[in-house]
Amino acid sequence: MDILNEALAFEQAKMKNMSTSDRVVASREAKRLILALNEIYKKNKRL
Repeated sequence: MDILNEALAFEQAKMKNMSTSDRVVASREAKRLILALNEIYKKNKRL
């Protein structure tokens, strides 16, 4: 469950004093993590 560790690390990352480009990168990373976690949820829901 590497994606879970990535999500936890992202959640604990400091988000203050970010530049615009940093916010864009963080937003894209958040979207990637959310979609990956959603796929895991959908697979486990079927079981």
